[in-house]
Amino acid sequence: MNEADATRERVLNAAEDLDYGGPDPLASSLRQGPSGIVGVFAEGPLLNSFSDPFAVSVLDGLAQHLGQNSSGILLILA
Repeated sequence: MNEADATRERVLNAAEDLDYGGPDPLASSLRQGPSGIVGVFAEGPLLNSFSDPFAVSVLDGLAQHLGQNSSGILLILA
């Protein structure tokens, strides 16, 4: 067994010990280039993001601009 094979075997054993299921397909797609997704962090209940007039205006403006550029929004709630 050469050094590369031994290293591969150690990595596979470590992955198995950690129950690592493999790379996330979405994360792997980032190698293809930009994802076209903009993350928006919103604090509070989900309903606030859609009922607060200011938040709705911001999300609407972002959606319009990003839609023109074939991009999307990822809404992250805390």
